[in-house]
Amino acid sequence: MQQGKAPVMGVLSPTGLDWEPYGELPFLELVNIYAHRAFELLEAGVSALWVEGALSLGEARAAVLGARQTGLPIHLTMAVDADGESPQNADVLASLVTLQGLGIQSFGLAFTGGEEDLLDLVEHLIPHARIPLAVCLPLLAPEELARLTRELLSRGVSRFYTAAGMGKEALLLLTSLFAQAFSLPPAEEETLAACADQTFFLREDMAYSDLLECSVDMADQVISAEDSGCEILQIHIGSLDDAYQFGLNADMMRLPVSLVADNVEALETALIYYNGRAIIDSLCDLDEETISTLAKGYNALVL
Repeated sequence: MQQGKAPVMGVLSPTGLDWEPYGELPFLELVNIYAHRAFELLEAGVSALWVEGALSLGEARAAVLGARQTGLPIHLTMAVDADGESPQNADVLASLVTLQGLGIQSFGLAFTGGEEDLLDLVEHLIPHARIPLAVCLPLLAPEELARLTRELLSRGVSRFYTAAGMGKEALLLLTSLFAQAFSLPPAEEETLAACADQTFFLREDMAYSDLLECSVDMADQVISAEDSGCEILQIHIGSLDDAYQFGLNADMMRLPVSLVADNVEALETALIYYNGRAIIDSLCDLDEETISTLAKGYNALVL
């Protein structure tokens, strides 16, 4: 952007597309669609990207994985209701835990619910937020807006979006409040894994399943492992085909997932497909630096 011009943020909205296994679109193609949109915005001169109102964790991840190829800062908001769920049943804490390590600059709430529910949700998220937490402010009378904003600031929200149509008086009031804003220090790294609708607090003594082999239909294996009383599913990723088959079955897995991989390409592909925060088994037959690099790039845990 030219000197003296205000920075411009480019918006990446939900595509409305269904991807495998619920639709025909490959997940990697969804990532490519977002990458293409993001590069078009980069060429147009934007200085940051905003993934707006994500409806599911899978699409939010696809948007971030595609958009971060531009090297631009990425901010993300997720549509969330009073129960802390997105319209496509993603849990908001699981989404924060999964997405905050993928390189986004802030995680925001496009909230549909009452004020008390919003404040409760913020208090639920703040202890686990390692990046700024943002809220999209509703259209309210200036006095009510000021009161809500003060409450959010006091709980650690440090970034705000305003709804379209907010008047000059309200905007000036918000400007004066933001000048007094403070933020809590970021949370320390936690041993948390996640799938799309759950967050898992991990312990050192958790029981692993027997090693599960990937196939087109892993339902029987997964159900049997979960019924056995294990607390972590251990998945063998031996090839790119295994990684793809794992991706087709991952949404049915209701326990933390630990990946045991034979090669770098297969492990990276499995991490791309998994819409959650996975574990990489530290005993994989891969060098420590490679495992660490992949874990950092895809916000995985190494145990």
